[in-house]
Amino acid sequence: MDKKWNITDNRIVLYLDIMGFKDLVQKTNPEILHKYLKDAIQFASQMKHLGYADLEKAGLKIFPEIKSQVFSDSIIFTTQGITPADIYIITKGAKWVSSVLFQHHITFRGAIAVGNMTYDEDSSIFFGQPLIDAYQLEQQLDLFGIAVHHSFEGLLKHSFKQKKCQDSLQDYIPYAIRTTKGKAKHLVLDWIKFAEEIHGNTFHEQIYSILSCQMSGGPKHYLDNTYNFFKECLNRTIIDRHDK
Repeated sequence: MDKKWNITDNRIVLYLDIMGFKDLVQKTNPEILHKYLKDAIQFASQMKHLGYADLEKAGLKIFPEIKSQVFSDSIIFTTQGITPADIYIITKGAKWVSSVLFQHHITFRGAIAVGNMTYDEDSSIFFGQPLIDAYQLEQQLDLFGIAVHHSFEGLLKHSFKQKKCQDSLQDYIPYAIRTTKGKAKHLVLDWIKFAEEIHGNTFHEQIYSILSCQMSGGPKHYLDNTYNFFKECLNRTIIDRHDK
């Protein structure tokens, strides 16, 4: 039986900020942009058909929901709780939305955090500390991608050590991002291998080539950092279970 969706509960929140949204709106047909954004969030509505086979293999019997909202340049995914199944779902959802947005040449920064979150869908009221934490961390990310707030990192590593949905931690890679005090290492989502399973193993080269012709200055800095991150992801060693 599915767990009841409470209005306020501990949840995992994925926040995405679409970069250059003003120009995107000016240059893109509204119907096409609507389709692109709908493609990106359809994972949430299709979760019951896309990922539960893997959860069943892991011995999990409760299949929680994931919900999504798009408001202007922001995309938010919210889980039902903080169980191993929720970790799996938000990670799979983050890889999905990253792959789809880049496929449509839409760049973004994002972060994942955990905490007490109020989600009142009927009244369109959404607020909570994890949304604030994810937003603030996303602002410090100097590449197009998704960083992990320490609240979610602790949950990931605890689940990994308990051997529950252990593959989820291996979808993240330690990577130094900028802060007001200099560089600091955070886990960042490795979604590029997921995308290349779908689009082919030259996807990262194709995307870099296309986007580099559309960017200069600051945005090009983000793109170059992203390309370097892709290369590190594709050549990295899988995180060891005992890594702390």
